[in-house]
Amino acid sequence: MPTDDLSRCTEAPGPFVSLVLPTPSDRPDAGRLATRQWRNLRRTLAEQGADEPTLAAVDLAVGVDTEAVTSGVTAAADNAAPADPVDDVADHSGGASLAVIASHGEVLLRRPVPASAADGIARLGPLPWLTPVIAAMEATVPHLVVLLDRAGAELWGVDEQGEAVDRDVSGADWPLRRTKGGGWSQRRIQQRAINTWDANAKDVAVEASALVRDLGAQRLLVAGESQVVSMFVDALPGDVAPMVRILSRGARDEPGNATLVHDEVRHLVDSSRAEATVQLLQRYRELVGGGGNGAAGPEEVVMALQQGLVDTLLVHDDPDDDRTAWYSPDLQQLALDDDTLRQLSAAAVEPVRLVDACVAVALRQGAEVRIAPSAVLDGQVGAILRGPLAAN
Repeated sequence: MPTDDLSRCTEAPGPFVSLVLPTPSDRPDAGRLATRQWRNLRRTLAEQGADEPTLAAVDLAVGVDTEAVTSGVTAAADNAAPADPVDDVADHSGGASLAVIASHGEVLLRRPVPASAADGIARLGPLPWLTPVIAAMEATVPHLVVLLDRAGAELWGVDEQGEAVDRDVSGADWPLRRTKGGGWSQRRIQQRAINTWDANAKDVAVEASALVRDLGAQRLLVAGESQVVSMFVDALPGDVAPMVRILSRGARDEPGNATLVHDEVRHLVDSSRAEATVQLLQRYRELVGGGGNGAAGPEEVVMALQQGLVDTLLVHDDPDDDRTAWYSPDLQQLALDDDTLRQLSAAAVEPVRLVDACVAVALRQGAEVRIAPSAVLDGQVGAILRGPLAAN
């Protein structure tokens, strides 16, 4: 999972405004609802001390005109449906909610995310609130779908950031069909048709392989006529061919096929993600239970972060979890109490949410961060380590 953008957020100066705003795209009044909810969150953030340039930057990220959320609108007028309910809100069709992180008048991160318990929450704090974005990144499995026919293919998929691609590849269009009849002439025409299919499949394979690498795809999902699919797979390079999964449906332009293909792709992507998560959690249990390179609970995880040993941080972030840790602003040191941290760091120290501090320090150290079920973790945090913990 790419974390460069998240790590850059932790390197920016605070305080940070972090929020998750519900933006349902299936409601005709989605724009009005988003505007009203952001107005309320904005007012609360301003009361907590958020600066106006940062709030104005979030206005743009949300897609709301600043005047619409800062003017003194009465409750009755505010609740009235305008003629065009989305004229002051940007298109939010990319996800059920929108996560935004900003500081010092600049939007550091804007990403559509799935609906979750974090919806409608905004925070002002010394560190960014990154777990909703991490959860959304985990839900995105980069993949490419190739729907083949004899003339080429339709290719579509998503990259590691959830950005979509959609391309068509067209090859030679004659001859594509084998003729009926007999004699040597028919055999030659049939062979020419097969040669055309094969050449077109190879062209698609070249384009698909390049897209797989560009997207960072983990799955290449393929459908079409069996003979053409075989030609395509045979033409794939060795690093791409193992990613192939054959769809049960997927002939191009088949009536009613689009919904079936999308459903099957979603099932395969979800299964791939679930399989990877199960393997990760199984590894964590084995390391913790066997006295290996695993850390369980806040004390061990913070100790591992102090020693720079965390390879993968596992967290469960309950929005109501307000446990704190102490950190130095350069994120070089972290402790569960201020006295301990003052012994470790000459810099000024301040408190922050425990989960936010662990995530920020782990990212700055180049560790991966994954969201895990609460039942798996002791104290809602755990870690897979690069080596054994040293005794204090």
